[in-house]
Amino acid sequence: MSKMNRNYRKFFLIIILIITIFLSSCVSFKNSENYIKLVISEYNSGPAVEGANVKLYSGSTLLEEATSNEKGIVTFSKTIQIGKPYTIIISKPSHAKTVIDIERLQSSLTINTTLRKANFVENMENKMNIIYSIYDSEQRKLKYTPNEEGIYNIFFTSSIFIEAQATSSDIPISHMYAKIGTPPGAEFLTSPRLYSESSRLSGNIETTGFYGKTYLFIDCYDVNDNRYEKIIPIYFSDSVNLKIKPYIVEPQKPALYAYTIRSETKYYNFSPILEILESSSVGLNTYIKINWKRWEESTQNLITEKPYGYVVYRSYDGKNFEKIAVVSDRENSYIDTSPTNRFGKRVWYAVASVYKFLEGARSIVGSVVLLPSFKMTNVKPYDGETNVSVTPEFSWKFEGLEDFEGIKYKYEIWLYDWTVNKKHYYYPVDSSNNRIIFKTKNPEVNIKFEDYRWKGLDENKLQSNKPYEWAPELMAAILEDDKNNSIAVSIVCDYNGSISPVLIPPEKYYLFITGN
Repeated sequence: MSKMNRNYRKFFLIIILIITIFLSSCVSFKNSENYIKLVISEYNSGPAVEGANVKLYSGSTLLEEATSNEKGIVTFSKTIQIGKPYTIIISKPSHAKTVIDIERLQSSLTINTTLRKANFVENMENKMNIIYSIYDSEQRKLKYTPNEEGIYNIFFTSSIFIEAQATSSDIPISHMYAKIGTPPGAEFLTSPRLYSESSRLSGNIETTGFYGKTYLFIDCYDVNDNRYEKIIPIYFSDSVNLKIKPYIVEPQKPALYAYTIRSETKYYNFSPILEILESSSVGLNTYIKINWKRWEESTQNLITEKPYGYVVYRSYDGKNFEKIAVVSDRENSYIDTSPTNRFGKRVWYAVASVYKFLEGARSIVGSVVLLPSFKMTNVKPYDGETNVSVTPEFSWKFEGLEDFEGIKYKYEIWLYDWTVNKKHYYYPVDSSNNRIIFKTKNPEVNIKFEDYRWKGLDENKLQSNKPYEWAPELMAAILEDDKNNSIAVSIVCDYNGSISPVLIPPEKYYLFITGN
């Protein structure tokens, strides 16, 4: 074979190899990693629902069936195909039903969903549906319609206008929600969503910061707390400016606040205004607030482009991050209430700036470990104790956080005289007449009555042979982690709004009777 022929043959083989590589990169193979993952909780703040029956349908055909694990998680992957519609039905004894209709799956999907306790009838069949329309604005000049693949293509805009009507077969609709990107829930504090206390929902939803593939979620609940959710595929399209210099998000210091609250706060009803909880029933609620500097507040606002919004990511190993939210450029915080956040397990957060079809580098703002709740033991005077001194000594021990180093406790102590004559309460004050908030690293507490001046108490001592009650009106544990730019707080009670976003009454009032 001549040298020229060998060269031609070599050249021909190279061409074949290039074509093969090119074709293999273009051919669409069935992706075994396509999935639908559900994280099921009673409320977005937890607790996770274990043992829920979850069925996946395509039309009337049952594809897969599974049971939620102890973290409330179910993952379907065997039968999942992009471009297909799916229906998911979630049920459990004593609970209302949740039904989720995915109109068209355009990418793998993680859904944080709820399965609430039934208000009066468990697992009742109340067929619900949602009819909706999407417009360019409140003036309804343009009505969006899905393409042949069932996806709504929306040219870049700052908002869309939603109109939705929920229907039911047997019992009335209670309320509705709508949100882009993630299911509507506790994160409404920092993310745009719609809400209506009726079977009709309408209004503008901000789209700033969203690009490419995402979903519109529209939810309705009936008066039994059955839930129906419709998931609608949306694709935001626009031209791309490749010359943008993105803002690398700068964290606040500290960037993360992790809260564990002993209360039955329902974040769907949460208000930034302090509210007194009517019930002192015990239930754990957790959330983590992520804080960063807006572009305007950063040191880069003269050398980078202003973003359209911010993307928040979460990781449980500090390496693999998942997108959990998109917020507008006006926001500098986000509240994560996912039940996948566990006590004693570290969680990392990153934030990136968002432009038209472009995203800046992810900036890890910090990591934090949620603290569990804790309790008082060895309490003195104990509930019902008699013959107590008129200058008593109060003592107890904080238990439950022994595995965490660097814990600081904050507490207040109040004394109540609700009987016989005074109808008053007393608390220790300093030299400026301000109430004292105690701070200590020692889990064992000892407060001698005569060591302090008690606001409103005559002669600074109690009366003989008289009943009183006492309780800590603030009881919180704080773990400051400068290395990881975070603070974790566990709050058992806070009746004066010192730390907690809501007022939490004491767990227990201890009755005692003084002696002679």
